[in-house]
Amino acid sequence: MSSTPTTLADLLHNEDVLYNILSNAGTKAHDLTWLWTNCREVSHGFKDAAELVFLRRHLRHTYFSTDLGVYYGDREANLYVNFKFSKLDASDPSQAIFRTEYHTGPRQEVAKRLETRFRNGNSVVEPRLLIRIRSYVNDTRVPGFQGDWERLEIRCDWKGMFTEWFTEEKEHARRLKVVVNSVKEQAAMGDGSQELLFAAMMAFSDSYESIWKKIRAERIRRNARREWEERGGESGWKEPGPDNRGYKQLKEARFDFGFASESSSEESGGEEEGEDGGESVDNQEGY
Repeated sequence: MSSTPTTLADLLHNEDVLYNILSNAGTKAHDLTWLWTNCREVSHGFKDAAELVFLRRHLRHTYFSTDLGVYYGDREANLYVNFKFSKLDASDPSQAIFRTEYHTGPRQEVAKRLETRFRNGNSVVEPRLLIRIRSYVNDTRVPGFQGDWERLEIRCDWKGMFTEWFTEEKEHARRLKVVVNSVKEQAAMGDGSQELLFAAMMAFSDSYESIWKKIRAERIRRNARREWEERGGESGWKEPGPDNRGYKQLKEARFDFGFASESSSEESGGEEEGEDGGESVDNQEGY
């Protein structure tokens, strides 16, 4: 346990104090993004405290899901599987294990389709694994992705996964802020009419969605290019398509989860540790 701090400098280097402060951050997307992308950059102490907050409070509200298509058995059913965080790997705490929370359709058929879909990992060109952190959804790259489909489990590098997810969230917020500032400037120069206000609101709405789509397309191209280079660039580079189908599924999931979860998502910190969390992570060391 850390010694009792006596000065402001001591406070800012005391792990317990930092953890208690950061654990009171809110649970909205911008709060979580700030916590992961900004606080972790301040110092080693802030980095450790922020990661412990995610380990204890937010990792247990992190899910993977994928739609496996229609199954024609005794009755027609849409196969869908949802994985929830279970625990850290005891032998390698950098690896998080997610276990099936629920699935539709026969387990054997679900396992078979998961094996087929992810035989070569989670495609970076056509990602089909949704990552939900509380009520916020994206399909960013999952470093260290491994599936054990007989057990219906996924494991991954949880810190790398959060970094990919929140880096994209932060970039969207940055680009959207540019649009907002532009809209404000236009409104300030206008006559304040309802028509101008409506046009500004529509510009914001259109930009919100188009920025997400553009960022996703850029990410797909960047990750595909990296994989191609890692393979030695033996054949000619082929530009990946926009994956409109995948974006449509992501957009629908954002709406569905956001609408369903908004009423239950906490507005501020102070959430009690250990609730709704599957296996407790409070006592896991060496994360």
